[in-house]
Amino acid sequence: MDNPTIIGDATLYLGDCLDILPTLGPVDAVVTDPPYPREYLPLYKPMWVACDSIMPEGICLAMVGQMYLPQVIDSFPEEWEYLWASCALMPHANTPIWPRGISTGWKPVLIYGKGQSKFKFWKYDVISPLSKTEDDKKFHEWGQDERQFGIFMERFDIGETVIDPLMGSGTTGVACARLGRRFIGIEIEPKYFDIACKRIEREYAQLKLFPPEPKHKAVQMELGEGA
Repeated sequence: MDNPTIIGDATLYLGDCLDILPTLGPVDAVVTDPPYPREYLPLYKPMWVACDSIMPEGICLAMVGQMYLPQVIDSFPEEWEYLWASCALMPHANTPIWPRGISTGWKPVLIYGKGQSKFKFWKYDVISPLSKTEDDKKFHEWGQDERQFGIFMERFDIGETVIDPLMGSGTTGVACARLGRRFIGIEIEPKYFDIACKRIEREYAQLKLFPPEPKHKAVQMELGEGA
């Protein structure tokens, strides 16, 4: 493991997440899109355990494949409380999950919490990016939509520091930059690590040129005010 690459509020590590996670300080949320093929399933449980050690309380948000959903659910630590099963619409997806040629245009999003029982009162939902920002797969074969990940993080109170232990090409990091969150990313493949660095660096450069407008909070007025 080399020294991390720092870009804005993003700290990026090239290496194995199982080696790097135990060396990190506390985070508020895990937001990730683990690889879907069966050969990666044995990685899930030790990765969640390593994440558990640096997340005193908070949220884990994971977009996962439909085919092995039961195995993915079984991999989460018992200490993590199941909070939510949402659905992410994929306008261009064509994912076969059953025999006889049936395909889907959605992917499940699992949200687990630790010390966050108030989230039991969330309602079920379907999340859609509404419009595509770019070709997600041009950076990584399992790439996802940047805007969609931003919607996830805005909709759920994920805190200030977000980690993606399987960063891939950096989609979570780009979304964090846009939302003003601190980001920690880990990627084992040098090719995708370099792509993630370039994407996140490009995003911060654009934010310097075109900073986002501050969000306006709603103000409750007494009857008669403003008349």
